[in-house]
Amino acid sequence: MIIQKATFVDLAKVESTKYTLLRRLGFVFRHHLVGSMQPLNIMCQVMHLKLKSAPIDVAAMGESIDKTSGLVSRAINSSLDVIAWLSVDESSTVEIGSGVQDCIYHLESSLSFRGFEILHEKSNLNFKVNAAALREVLSAAVLAAADHAEGRSEIEIRILAITDTVEVTLQMHRGTNDSTAEMDAYRLIQWDEVERLAQSHGVGLQHALNEVVKIQLERCVVA
Repeated sequence: MIIQKATFVDLAKVESTKYTLLRRLGFVFRHHLVGSMQPLNIMCQVMHLKLKSAPIDVAAMGESIDKTSGLVSRAINSSLDVIAWLSVDESSTVEIGSGVQDCIYHLESSLSFRGFEILHEKSNLNFKVNAAALREVLSAAVLAAADHAEGRSEIEIRILAITDTVEVTLQMHRGTNDSTAEMDAYRLIQWDEVERLAQSHGVGLQHALNEVVKIQLERCVVA
């Protein structure tokens, strides 16, 4: 099924779909936020033990405080990164390669717990696309592909430039792991919802039997 630019979009359904995606991404970003906080908690425990020792090694405590300060900064930056990623300006652009890589970075940890592996070769294409469109449509497509994988566990992502359009292809493979739908999540994402998001952004979408998904985005010309 190929979805072209829509002349009419049901805005209420689009907002409902975005809410569903946001709820699903909440599970995804939880891993990143917890991961940035755990080292900080460990360092605090180490410092607590050092304070109990006598005599207190002032130099060692200074080093621990410096390390803890660095961990706090990284935790803050990680939190700000999540907020910025979720609240990207609708007019912002991103290089297609780094944009896809960023989506993969945020999704792969959560998906690995469900038995999925994302296969992707980095791209250096000098091709800018709308950041919000890429993040929402690609993230929704990856989650939908995993939700309806039917035993497939590898998600291969490729990028191909075609004149003023770039095509991001997702292909499902059987792989070697046992994959599962995220039944304890808010709810599964359906393909008609991914199509609705694509329509709202003027993005082309094609998918066939949940094995191959193609997302077509136009080049953004930055003045």
